[in-house]
Order: sequence, then C-alpha cells, then structure tokens
Amino acid sequence: MSGDFINYNSDKPHAIGAGLLSAILSVGGYVLSSWMLTENLSNVVFVVGFYLTISLGVFFLGIAIGKHAKTRVEYCQPNWDFQPVQLKLDEAKSLSWRHLRQYPRLTVNGHFMLFYIPVLLILFLIGLPTYASIEIPTAVSFVVPVVTIFLPVLFLSSTLLGFLATSNGASEDFSLPLMRETVWLAKKQLNVPGVTYLRVVLDKAEQGDYTVYKNPRVIVRLDGIEKAAYVESWSEEKGALRQLMCRLFPEDSKDDILWWWLSVDRYFRKFAGNDDEGYYVKNPIQSAVQELGVKDVRLVTMNAVAIILLEWQRIHGENRKLKGILSNLGVPG
Repeated sequence: MSGDFINYNSDKPHAIGAGLLSAILSVGGYVLSSWMLTENLSNVVFVVGFYLTISLGVFFLGIAIGKHAKTRVEYCQPNWDFQPVQLKLDEAKSLSWRHLRQYPRLTVNGHFMLFYIPVLLILFLIGLPTYASIEIPTAVSFVVPVVTIFLPVLFLSSTLLGFLATSNGASEDFSLPLMRETVWLAKKQLNVPGVTYLRVVLDKAEQGDYTVYKNPRVIVRLDGIEKAAYVESWSEEKGALRQLMCRLFPEDSKDDILWWWLSVDRYFRKFAGNDDEGYYVKNPIQSAVQELGVKDVRLVTMNAVAIILLEWQRIHGENRKLKGILSNLGVPG
C-alpha cells in the first residue's frame, strides 16, 4: 500500500522472522526451563538471574524488531491544506482510537497497557520459577509448559510495543495531538452556566486516502447570543488550561472585541479595534482565588462567559435572560 508521498516497504520479512523466533523461543524455553528447574532448582539466586537474563533479552529483542519494522516507511511531506472542522464531544472521544487504528504504521501509540503487559510478563516469568524453587519443588512439571507459552508471548508483546510506540518520518504529521487533554477540557466547560453549544475543533487536511489533524481546541457559544460571541480554549496537558480567547461581534461596530487569558499571564486582557496593546480587566466573579491558574478551568471559563455577557449588555442594554445567567454565575447584580 502506497501513495504519492508515502511508501510502505514490505513488512513480510519482519512478520516471518517474528513467527520463526516465537517458535524458537517456545522450544528453547521448554528445553532450558527443563534443564534449569531439574539441575539448579535449589539455587534460587541462579534461577532468578537466569530468568531475568532470558526475559530481558527477549524483551529487548522484540523492541528492536518492532522499531526496525516501524521505520521502514518512506515519507515526503505534502502541502497539507488545513481547514477547521467541528466535532461533537462523543465524536472527539472516538477520533483518537479510530485514527490510531487507521494509521498504525504512521502514528505513535503510547497507551500505558502496551508498557504494562511486557513488564507483567517479565515479573511473572521470573516470579513463578522462583516461587516454585522455594515453596513447591514438585511443581516443576507445571512451570516448564507455562514458561514455554509465556516466553514467546513476551516476545510478541514487546515487538508490538516497539512497533506502536516508535515514530518515523510521518509520525509528526499523523499523530493526533492532545486529544485526551482537549476532551477533558471540554467536559469541564460543558456544564458552565450559559454554555449552550460546545464543540471540539481541529484543523483537518486530506490528501487522497490520508487525513491529518492538528491544533485541537474547544469552542463554546452562549445562550441567547450564540451568533454574537464565542469562547475558544486550548490545553497543553490533562487538567490544565493553556490559553482562552473570548470574541464578541458587536452589531453596531465592525471591530470585534477580544479578551485573552494566557497561562503565563493569568489575567484577562481586552483588545478592541486597532489596540494592539490591550488592557487588563477585572474578573467579574468574586472568588477566593486572586490569580486564576491553569488548574482553575471552570472558574476561568465562568469569568470568560461573564465578561462577554456584561460587555454585550453594556452595548445593547440589559437583557433578562442574560441577567439570569450572570446571577447563576455569581456575578453581583
């Protein structure tokens, strides 16, 4: 399978090699375990050292084969034309897994289970013979076939880890950035008073059968003024807000009004018209928190909503519905 800018070298040699090595490890595990647990069962230190060496050797062998298979991709970066797309929260949640399944040879998958499975297998392969040598010497006949099975399983799981967790020339473009963090951010903002519309936004580009995404963020619109304003926010890590932008489109003015909240600044700064410097504005919601930090996602969003609603009322006059939202936000009447 190849495209104008991606060429996959055949992975059959790696698949055949992995199959042959699995068979060899199975037979070798049976022979060596039979000898070890028959001749050296009473030497616990030797048993631990033997299985530790074998397990780690198999683990690193699998990692090396998986990494080599992943890098056999030739990629020439095309001129991606990105356009924003909006996803519902459920669609955004499923996008990461769908994208990883669609492009396993181009993306990097660092799911924690990929790391835990080989570690657990190594501990099992060391612990079971050691326990048998100390507590149940008569269990040798049971340990040998178990090791025979689990040694190739360790090899295959390590190969899969090396393959999925390794990057290649296409991974920077195809790996889906910060989706878990963005979905978390969206969930925190979903139930803020006044939020009536929420979408996860990404920049999407397509070339033939290939699709890439970048710059995920969350956009919310406000009840009663959906077409007149929105709040857009970005996250860099789960549980933290990097920056937030409020935008209001006054009907009587051709200039948008912007407010920015940055994690390095922690105060809202207002920009209107041709003002490039802006100026700080007071948080409308009274709180014990004096400086809004990166973890205060809900409180920052509430203040953003309040800032927009107050500005809209300043321009257009009081509105009963918006006053009710401001009251729910805790803004003094």
